[in-house]
Amino acid sequence: MGNATDIVGALKQDRHAGIMGELGAEARMIPVNVKVRGFDNKLAVTKEKELKFSVFVQQKWTPYLMMLTLFNSLEQMNDYSDDATYRLSGLVEMDGTPNIALRTMQAPSELPAPTPMILAGWWGDKFNKLFLNAVETPKLKSVNVTVDLLPERRQSIIESAWTPASEVTPGQTIPVKVFLRPYRGDRQEREFNLTLPDGLAKGEHRILLSDADTLNRMHMAATSSSRYMDIPQTVSLINQERSNNKIYVSLVEARPTFYADDRTMPSLPGSMQNLLQSGRTASKTLTSTPDSAKEQMTLDFDQVVSGSYSLRIVVR
Repeated sequence: MGNATDIVGALKQDRHAGIMGELGAEARMIPVNVKVRGFDNKLAVTKEKELKFSVFVQQKWTPYLMMLTLFNSLEQMNDYSDDATYRLSGLVEMDGTPNIALRTMQAPSELPAPTPMILAGWWGDKFNKLFLNAVETPKLKSVNVTVDLLPERRQSIIESAWTPASEVTPGQTIPVKVFLRPYRGDRQEREFNLTLPDGLAKGEHRILLSDADTLNRMHMAATSSSRYMDIPQTVSLINQERSNNKIYVSLVEARPTFYADDRTMPSLPGSMQNLLQSGRTASKTLTSTPDSAKEQMTLDFDQVVSGSYSLRIVVR
């Protein structure tokens, strides 16, 4: 067995005839800290492991190694079961741009892949968005991630919702109930009060109770077609992604929303749309949806939430 000692240089090329290095040079590395915790049925920590390593910087290898090392870190825990749920929170410290905060939960799915692999794929995709940027190379200072292994399948679907007020006035506070159907469990009920904006226009609106994917979907589709986003815009876009362990309460009105790079422009006037599509910005495509969903509040759940439901209201 060979043991690594001090760094004496960095490899520059690896070819059939041989390898080439430079003495005294050091490869750029990203320090990574992974903490994995196991919980029992009473949500007490039963096991904890902390791993520290470094990942070298290369646009194709760095995302892959981030994914692979997270998957291997999770596989070292012996608490794995088919019904386990993984809860991830991470912080990517950037150099020159705001940091990236990441949160998600992953419950078992019908896909023919283990849950840790699906979670690691989600994790690696965030670094893919950074390192495949066509404008510049990202600069990362450090990566810290904590993964909690919960010993049950925490997953619910939004089944329905109810409010006693179908005719409302601007500024009014109305009670709302939302009903969720968990995996192999009794129906859950959550009640909250929603205060309508003072300037809400008269007419028909919808109260949308939805998961993260419903609100993320169009924004992701709009930005995936853009090749001009720089690192700050990419970081902004990643930070705008919503977490899948919440219910998002939005007001929907029949006015289009436009998406451009990391910006969301609800209820955009036609004159502004023409301005954005002219001159230097003419090469950028504006993607739109026929409705505008303005997020009003969120409801936190310690489980994966999916689905959506709409309530119709009329403003007098």
